[in-house]
Amino acid sequence: GDSAADTMSAILKEDPPELSVTNQSVSPGLERIVRHCLEKNPQQRFHSAHDLAFDIEALSGSSGQAAIARPPRRLRAIALLLALGLAAGASLAFFLMRGRGQAGSAPAPGPTFKRLTNLSGAENSPALSPDGQALVFVHRTNNQTHVWSQRVGGHKPIDLTPECDRTTYSPAFSPDGSLIAFSSRCAEGGIFIMGASGENVRRVTAFGAEPAWSPDGRELVFSTEPVVKPYARMGTSALWRVAIGGGGEPRELYAADAIQPRVSPHALRIAFWALPIGGSQRDIWTIPYKGLAPGEKPVAVTQDPAVDWNPVWAPDGKALYFLSNRDGAMNLWKVPIDEASGKPIGPPAPERLPAREVGGFDLSRDGHRVAYVDREVTYAVDRLKFDSDGRLVGDPEEIYTSSQEMTEFDVSPDSTLFAFDSQGGVQDDIWIEQSDGKGLRQLTDDTFRDRHPFFSPDGRRLAFHSDRSGRYEIWTIATDGSGLTQLTKTAGENFFEPLWSPDGRHLVINGGRTSSLLTLDERGALTSTQRLPEPAPRTFAHPIAWSIDGKRLLAAIAALPDRETVGMVFYSPETNTLSDPIRGIHTAGAARRGAFLESRIVFVDADGVHVADPGAGTDRLVLPYAGASRYSNVKCRGVNTCYGVRASDNADIWMRTAEETKR
Repeated sequence: GDSAADTMSAILKEDPPELSVTNQSVSPGLERIVRHCLEKNPQQRFHSAHDLAFDIEALSGSSGQAAIARPPRRLRAIALLLALGLAAGASLAFFLMRGRGQAGSAPAPGPTFKRLTNLSGAENSPALSPDGQALVFVHRTNNQTHVWSQRVGGHKPIDLTPECDRTTYSPAFSPDGSLIAFSSRCAEGGIFIMGASGENVRRVTAFGAEPAWSPDGRELVFSTEPVVKPYARMGTSALWRVAIGGGGEPRELYAADAIQPRVSPHALRIAFWALPIGGSQRDIWTIPYKGLAPGEKPVAVTQDPAVDWNPVWAPDGKALYFLSNRDGAMNLWKVPIDEASGKPIGPPAPERLPAREVGGFDLSRDGHRVAYVDREVTYAVDRLKFDSDGRLVGDPEEIYTSSQEMTEFDVSPDSTLFAFDSQGGVQDDIWIEQSDGKGLRQLTDDTFRDRHPFFSPDGRRLAFHSDRSGRYEIWTIATDGSGLTQLTKTAGENFFEPLWSPDGRHLVINGGRTSSLLTLDERGALTSTQRLPEPAPRTFAHPIAWSIDGKRLLAAIAALPDRETVGMVFYSPETNTLSDPIRGIHTAGAARRGAFLESRIVFVDADGVHVADPGAGTDRLVLPYAGASRYSNVKCRGVNTCYGVRASDNADIWMRTAEETKR
């Protein structure tokens, strides 16, 4: 490696070449044994020297009748030392060759890996210039999410959108590398174009996200919804196409769900991933570049329970790269494809990158460089104490920490139990544990997506949404794992994120673009459904929390299509009416989780944790975000205590360079 740190990183993350590459005389059997010794996962290695010796004994007699007889103990010891020596020697030779660049008769080593960014917090959405020499990405600093650029191999990233005080995201280089398209909420939002150094910014559309260039650089294809997390989506995104020369209006290409499009190298197809209406499966699809003909349907590239997203065409159009968790962790995969028809011509194969979780990637024009996000997230539950004026008392108290995904979170009415879901793996399950961090139990354990647990008023059951019926519906389960029950059976929009009213008579749900109030009978069975009114055109009331007495529901005013929070209202279930926007609340655009603390409101937003007093018209930022740690949810119990889920997202961008590009 270039340094001791790089060498240690390689030892932990990279695999040495096969022995048959560095030494042509090694037998396949011995190569298998050495590879077994060098597995990164301890569970896949030999569990003892005895197991290793047994395999060596079998190998030593595999070519003749001597296999029937047990070799002498001295021979077994020599064979064991020989195998260990070969393993150590192969590894040492590999790292020496990497560090010193020795030339010899052995073939050249495989691809190299290098960290490109090392900023505090998380870098996301990497996009490489066509020649692979420049990188643009999204980084959040001082509670602002901007597009940054950096020369590959350089160490001075530059903020390209410093004058924007809103979120900017999803950058993409033009085919000649002179322009960058990106999405932004500044200047009333939409798709923008700027020079590669951030100059001459101009607006192309009044809406949209995830822009992708046509091969000739004359058009952009984009979706109406941005990618925040592939595991959590509730809206329906359409595909659009627009000429960048001006004078033309965007044209809709595909109205059903489609997000994160990429145009094929010869402008024959558009690849995207989608969450079909009524379904929960995230797959890769393609349509013709000009859109579907009447009666024509999109072509499925993947169709399986795995989460598949971030499609990127190979430069020759003969393959499609994408990210998937199909083998348990999110990483890079590749499927051979016919560019003209969009049909896969073989099964997906892994192109594994040395990362715990790959959070996004891009290719250079020659395909020899891959820029990718190496993400590691840890989770904690903190206890927050407030005084009678709603001010934070002391620092948050960490009571539980884990690498276990904790996405949605709730606290039982008596504060003795936590419930949360785990999104991001092959399974999305419901978990429960004691509030002191002990007694972790898994309530669901199957391939269905079980999400957003919420305690009943008596603390005995959890409501959650799940696709176990084939579409997202509301289900309930007892806290001991018994009594799994389907509550809703819908045919139209999906139902998400149930919130139980304090008296147990209602559940309010989020439909992605609408919200509804469900009324239950004394046995907990659904009796009626009532849709909440719209706060304003092209908005909906996104439920956040019930008041202590259950007479009011706090809801965010979510603007469509990206559901940015533009204010808050109260909903009255008795009259099915919304209040005027609550005065004094200054949202940073992402206030969709919170709770009542007596008459005050505690909520999390893009800039930190707020405490608002609707009666006084005040809004105070009590926990500004700093660094990589951010609260995703907060729940309050009693007169002065809240609990928050805090995620620490550490994500850097790395580059894999194939040997063909080295000089």
